Amino acid sequence: MIDGSSSTIIVGERGSRQVVPAGATEVLSTWIGVIPEGEETFERILGSADHTPNHPSGHLEDFSSYHTGGAQFVLGDGSVRFISENIDLGVYRGLATRRGGEVVSDF
Repeated sequence: MIDGSSSTIIVGERGSRQVVPAGATEVLSTWIGVIPEGEETFERILGSADHTPNHPSGHLEDFSSYHTGGAQFVLGDGSVRFISENIDLGVYRGLATRRGGEVVSDF
């Protein structure tokens, strides 16, 4: 982890909210990880940081939780941090890389 173990997300929380896509008759959930015919299949298992946690425009593969205000994450140093849904998106995306070279400030 070139970016540093205390500033690299290893595991993130994902809520299993059920979603009914427009026009679908079937309820989909991220519980099994993969949605057949899905475009971002690997992200549905690994997670994505394209939106902050619990973002209202978030996708099934984004990190989320039922906690008010954010979600829990395990960092490379073994610590568990609650990351706010109001975190700066650039900082959040920097935490999601292991060798991006981003300077991550307090979060």
